[in-house]
Amino acid sequence: MGRLVTILVALLILIAVLWSAGWWGLASYTESQVDAFIAGQAEGEVAITCPNRSVGGYPFRLKLRCEGPVRLVSADLEAEAPALAAVARVEEPSQVETELQSPLKLSTPFLAEPLTITWEQALLKSGLTEPRFSLRLVQAAAGQGGFSASALSGSGALGPADSAGDTSVEIALSDLTLSQGSLSLPKSDLVIRAEMAGEPQMLLAGAPQWRVSGLNARHLSAELKVEGARILVDGPVEVDPNGILSGQLDVTVTGLDVISGKVADLPDGLREPAQLVLAAVGGLGVPTEVDGVPARQLTISVENGKARVAFLNLGRVPRLY
Repeated sequence: MGRLVTILVALLILIAVLWSAGWWGLASYTESQVDAFIAGQAEGEVAITCPNRSVGGYPFRLKLRCEGPVRLVSADLEAEAPALAAVARVEEPSQVETELQSPLKLSTPFLAEPLTITWEQALLKSGLTEPRFSLRLVQAAAGQGGFSASALSGSGALGPADSAGDTSVEIALSDLTLSQGSLSLPKSDLVIRAEMAGEPQMLLAGAPQWRVSGLNARHLSAELKVEGARILVDGPVEVDPNGILSGQLDVTVTGLDVISGKVADLPDGLREPAQLVLAAVGGLGVPTEVDGVPARQLTISVENGKARVAFLNLGRVPRLY
């Protein structure tokens, strides 16, 4: 019996030694891979900094930390956050969880002023074996100049779609509030789903790639809920390499009376076009139902940035990038 115990103890010690050697080897490999990734991005004219980097988490996790300001700089984007921590766990070895410290500051040529995003909690999960990402936010807010947006919670997911070569995208925000100066829109819930043409890497490459290939949503659906009213949008859209939108969207609206009351409180310059759209929905929309609730549905056509409903011109849609 004593010999059996000795053998078991020896085996446990051997396993512990092999585990420790494997962990430290993996930690060293991770360091070298991070260096190679940053160097590779630099060759593509994308500068990434990860100051005061460390690898820890022994024995059951592998944790990479950047304790200084984390920066990403490219021709079209500058992003900065105070710190970053990425963790891979033994129980989920094919997934990495990344926590980014608030706030995140973004600057691009498409924004007149930098955009600042803050949150109470943010967790990004990414797959190691396939390009699949999910993001959860708690108490998030964004601000730029006089514009601000906030949400009680938010989530996003991006990954390969059922159709080979396409990408599935989903965004959900609850208790969303938008404000511009003294104007504040009522709280709402927003859900957007899309099946995009192209691999996830193409979407994540950003504007430089979009200016070459454009963006194509084979199917886009969105739903906005606000104080007894719902707005549903469904259809295909595409954006050409110049950022010009084209597509055909079916728009279904419930609670027109509720929305009309909110529109009446809008300031001059916003109230009139909003009332024009409501008049089009009420006058040209086809009667239908959504979950048993009366609704109106019409189709908005956008061709080379020019939007119209039947014979009614709605004006031009600004370039998206």
